Amino acid sequence: MNVTEAISKIPDRVRAGIAWLDGNEPGWRGVVNPDELKVQSLCNCVLGQVFGFAGLAQTGLARNERVDLGFWHDKDEVGNDKGADEYYAGLDAEWRRVLAG
Repeated sequence: MNVTEAISKIPDRVRAGIAWLDGNEPGWRGVVNPDELKVQSLCNCVLGQVFGFAGLAQTGLARNERVDLGFWHDKDEVGNDKGADEYYAGLDAEWRRVLAG
C-alpha cells in the first residue's frame, strides 16, 4: 500500500474511531477541542484529549486497532517521514471535519 491508498482509507477509519469512542466513552465529543487537535501528539490527539496524556496506551488498543480506528499511522503503509506527515495531516483534517459537523 502507498500513502495515497492509506489516505483514501482515512474517512472510514475515523468513522470507526467515532463508533469506538461512542461505545466506550460517551460524551467524548464535549472534551475534544478541534482547534487543539493534532493526531501525532500524545497530548492533543483525540485519545489524549479524552483520556489524558498517553491516551493511546490507556485504551488497551493494539497497534493495528489504533490504525484501523484513525488514531495512529502504520509505518508499513505510509513510512516515517513525508508519508507519515501527509497521513497525519489527513487524519487531523478528517477528525476536525467530523467534529465540526
